[in-house]
Amino acid sequence: MFERAFKEFGLPRAIRTDNGVPFAGPNGLFNLSRLAVWWLRLGIGIERIKSGNPQQNGRHERMHLTLKLETTKPAGDNFDDFVEEFETERPHQGLGMACPAERYDASPRPYRGLPDLDYPFHDQTVIVTTCNRICYKRTKINLSHVFAGQAVGIKPVKDRIWLASFMDYDLGYDDETCRLEPLPNPFGPKVVTYVSGIKRNLCVQNGPKNSGWGAWIRTRDDGTKNRCLTAWRRPNVMAAITCRSTNAACSSKASFNGQSCSCGFR
Repeated sequence: MFERAFKEFGLPRAIRTDNGVPFAGPNGLFNLSRLAVWWLRLGIGIERIKSGNPQQNGRHERMHLTLKLETTKPAGDNFDDFVEEFETERPHQGLGMACPAERYDASPRPYRGLPDLDYPFHDQTVIVTTCNRICYKRTKINLSHVFAGQAVGIKPVKDRIWLASFMDYDLGYDDETCRLEPLPNPFGPKVVTYVSGIKRNLCVQNGPKNSGWGAWIRTRDDGTKNRCLTAWRRPNVMAAITCRSTNAACSSKASFNGQSCSCGFR
């Protein structure tokens, strides 16, 4: 169904969903599902609303009731009439009292199937096995079933510490324990307001220099501050990864000098 829609209408920039199956997976890493991973592969962003807050996706939720009232029986003929009225005759407040057909444009991003994954800044590209593992340097690292068959990038970040990445997202690190230690969830519930360009924020360690301890504080352009999260017990390098991973957009843009790292966020 999605593939047919993408072929006809192009790829959206993002898809907003609740946290239920099949959009999210309760047992997957970061609550991802195979469907969500497929969307990511296509370059579609994931927006998740907070649990129990359907108003954060009000346009979609309201459509269900309106559709049900108008198309109950007979479903086929009524549905076609409903679509015609909904899109071409009924004005919408959210569109400035215009009809959807007046504002709709197909996405300029055509569907061309899954692109190949390449990790030029990692030491090795590894395919996740059907047993949900990464096999690297005689070590088997348990990852997640949602990534089975997907290519991930592996690179060392410190002696005997390896970072695993999927596309532009840093997933977590392994220190030869055969278990991935996940980084902060980049797909957690949030309602994203897109703005043009990349703003800057700064994660600064609130503790002894180069100690790897203490909170990392992020200051945005508007002066507001929030805590990135507590730095990992691994000094320097893990703190850098922590800062970088506060937002997926940071993964390829962060720089670390031992005290702070600059990140870009949408």
